[in-house]
Amino acid sequence: MKKATGRRVLVVDDDPDTTNSFVDVLTLLGHEARGAYDGPNALILVAQFDPEIVLLDIAMPGMDGYELAEHIRDQQVHKPVVIIAVTGWGRKADVDRSLAVGSTTTWSSQYTTTFWSRCLHGARAIFQV
Repeated sequence: MKKATGRRVLVVDDDPDTTNSFVDVLTLLGHEARGAYDGPNALILVAQFDPEIVLLDIAMPGMDGYELAEHIRDQQVHKPVVIIAVTGWGRKADVDRSLAVGSTTTWSSQYTTTFWSRCLHGARAIFQV
């Protein structure tokens, strides 16, 4: 598999296996990836790691992905981050809500590794941020 031009990617999901797997795959694809299992730790990593892209699970206990996206948008100072809400929830209302709170887009969690690699490789150009 061809390695992508690296991006700084933060993966946020309350399931450690999902988070760690995404981080491992993204690292193998040439990205600099970090993971957080909850909203408060994700906010710390956003401040320290300065990710270009955040892959964000919506359905998390405590601070859910909607609230986390709002906090990430609020703490941005210099440049916008691409927030990709990753969810199995595909109803129009869920997509609309994630966009309303600051997600750049919403993607299904059912895509392939090749799809994710290509999307991350071009995400900054696609969303012009």
